Amino acid sequence: MKPRLLAIVPDPDGAFAQAGGVLSATRAVLGPEVHAVFDVDIVDTTMRAFPRPDLRERVTSGAGRGAAVLRSIAHRRPQVAIAFCSEGTSFYEKSALLLLARAAGARTWLSPRSGRAEAWLERSARARRWVTHVGHKLDGLLVQSEGWREVYARAGVPRERLHIWHNTVDTRIWQPIASARRPAPPERPFRFLFLGWAIEAKGLRELCAAVETLEARSGPQFQLAIAGDGALGETLREQAAEGRLPRSIELLGWVKGDRRADELARADALVLPTHVDGFPNVVLEAMACALPVIATPVGAIPDVVLPEETGLLIPTRDVGSLVEAMDRLRHHPEEAAAMGQRGLARARARFDRTVGVARLLELLLGEQDREGAPGMNTMTLGEEPRSQGAGE
Repeated sequence: MKPRLLAIVPDPDGAFAQAGGVLSATRAVLGPEVHAVFDVDIVDTTMRAFPRPDLRERVTSGAGRGAAVLRSIAHRRPQVAIAFCSEGTSFYEKSALLLLARAAGARTWLSPRSGRAEAWLERSARARRWVTHVGHKLDGLLVQSEGWREVYARAGVPRERLHIWHNTVDTRIWQPIASARRPAPPERPFRFLFLGWAIEAKGLRELCAAVETLEARSGPQFQLAIAGDGALGETLREQAAEGRLPRSIELLGWVKGDRRADELARADALVLPTHVDGFPNVVLEAMACALPVIATPVGAIPDVVLPEETGLLIPTRDVGSLVEAMDRLRHHPEEAAAMGQRGLARARARFDRTVGVARLLELLLGEQDREGAPGMNTMTLGEEPRSQGAGE
């Protein structure tokens, strides 16, 4: 009989689902490999991002999730529980639900996935105390990179309970685009792609300023396609209608499915000058498409993008550095393509979905750090399911 897994995660097929790292990780948790090992109960935590839900809606949704978790604990008695959270209220809620599951005998794993968690911990002593408490009670925190491991270690979580679980990408899906990748020919503009939420925190204002500066410079023609929407999207559309947006910028709005693939295929480089981030999955998608990446060294990005090898890292909010990075790639398309090929190799070796799922099963089934791990109940999990998990 399979052990039971309680997954407190967003539903990737839910009404408010968007592309991104959290839903990519959810698809790993809810994928066929995990279902082959576990009997999975799902408590959907998806909520819309825009417009932001009011307090009443958030409280009602939270109460519904709490009731669903209590029903699962009472009637299904899960042996393992995992939850995804962001900072603030989300962290408090999901960790509290896991503490209930742990009190009922489950192994418990919390995966914080917010780019704003470091600032939250720095400004709130209450947050640090709670994170320390949770870090000593739960079986482990699944963090997205070495950098995030340091953030939670500084907050008081024992290092032995901090386990790195990277976001992943199914590189096979993007293989046709990667195989067709060639350096940008001189007869067409070098095409940069921004793909993500159209919000201030993603560095879009700096990116638009960089494009304006580049247009005033001599050099090869270029374009910037902005694919995404959000609070800043309407402002950019108004500027475009009034002729105040640089002429090299093309606003695409949301792109999904085949359109998303088409834009990744048309691009020559991804540019993401984000101010804060957890682990932007678009970076992995770009690398799987053999695109070089211009990004900022925030969140897990330094674990993914190797400067001068698979892309260029620039300081946050630094328009001048962004201009120089974009100018370099448009002048040297062969160098850009070579970075993209090295990024493709790195994505396949370290961030492919098969690697991530194997790591997840290793942790959920207790194959890693068995000695001294608190709350380990190997008799409950049983030998047969554990033998199906992927080890190192």
